[in-house]
Amino acid sequence: MLQHLPDMLLCGFVICFVILWVWLLAITLAGDWIYQIHCRFFRLSREQFDLIHYCGMGLFKMVAFLLFLVPWLATLIVI
Repeated sequence: MLQHLPDMLLCGFVICFVILWVWLLAITLAGDWIYQIHCRFFRLSREQFDLIHYCGMGLFKMVAFLLFLVPWLATLIVI
């Protein structure tokens, strides 16, 4: 089980970055449409909407690094 841990961590890291790329493409290509949907539920300016997604992507990336990449590097050193 322990010998498979680096592979699982790397796979999780790759999956996180695929999700991040899909998120970026969605906001880039269909940002106006997504903004209109969110405006039905929340009162947001376009700047607030962009800031929320920009900060969310940054937080998501930091979590991916801390939960998957750093432990993956540690397992490579230990195992």
